[in-house]
Amino acid sequence: MALDAYGHALTLDPADTTALLGSAASNLRVRRLDAAASQAAAVVDSTASAVQKAEAHEVLARVALNRKAYDGARTEADAAGQADARRPVRAFVEGRIALDQSRWADAVEAFEQALSAAEKDGRAPLADLRVYAADALVRLGRKDDAERLLTGELDAYPANARARSALQALYRASEEVGPSEFDTFAATLLASGDAAAFE
Repeated sequence: MALDAYGHALTLDPADTTALLGSAASNLRVRRLDAAASQAAAVVDSTASAVQKAEAHEVLARVALNRKAYDGARTEADAAGQADARRPVRAFVEGRIALDQSRWADAVEAFEQALSAAEKDGRAPLADLRVYAADALVRLGRKDDAERLLTGELDAYPANARARSALQALYRASEEVGPSEFDTFAATLLASGDAAAFE
């Protein structure tokens, strides 16, 4: 539905950077990575504001993360930081890479850096930052901290289905015994990918 609305807006004005960004984020949500990358690149190459260009570089970083192209993700994260120094995309990207590589403590450290930067600047955290941080925290056995992050995400964004699913999986896992609880939680996050990005 959102893709249709952005598509209509782009039919009326193909250079509408707000519609291009919205469409890119929507395409990322449904894993149309080529379309997301193309639209985000169009924003980067346009006369968009620095903030919009930072958002576009963030989309490109997330596309690269989904493709496991870590060097590209870092490059786009750095470009996002150059366009908007208060946007902690590099810390988010480092956390995601560490999470993908099963380096839980490194992931938590990077995600906490990104969360602190957002809090310091009085900004909302990047999309799904708290969800990914919660994943890493659960893997370190810090379920209470993970629950706090997920409930905070839902307080801020009640419609975030990914955070809601992760919290439900965490509650279910709390009733189980053994390492399978981590697998249950991880499976919930991996199944949804970047599904709630930019919601």
